[in-house]
Amino acid sequence: MFCLFAGNWIVSKKRNHENSNLSPTIYTFSEESTMNNQKSKFDQKWKLIRGQSTEWFDLMAEPDLKKVDKAEDKLDKFMTILQVKYGYTRQQAREEINKHWAAFYRSESMASA
Repeated sequence: MFCLFAGNWIVSKKRNHENSNLSPTIYTFSEESTMNNQKSKFDQKWKLIRGQSTEWFDLMAEPDLKKVDKAEDKLDKFMTILQVKYGYTRQQAREEINKHWAAFYRSESMASA
């Protein structure tokens, strides 16, 4: 099993029964029991996420990102800002982050292949 981000992302190899190949499966940060691990993964990838945030979320501005920079719990602060700016529930904020990160991760993986 290989951990990538977003706590956030746990990528593992899963047997594809149709062709007996191993294929990657991406799990996101929805499990509360792994929240501490997810936070540390989010913190580790924060600079990448920060750089993409204004592209992913039009309402996210530099002052918002500076607040996240200063926060002890960057994931929590980032989700809170999304909740305020977009009216998301906590779960919706988490899903939006996951969706954008997964797309970014896939595009980066394809570019390096």
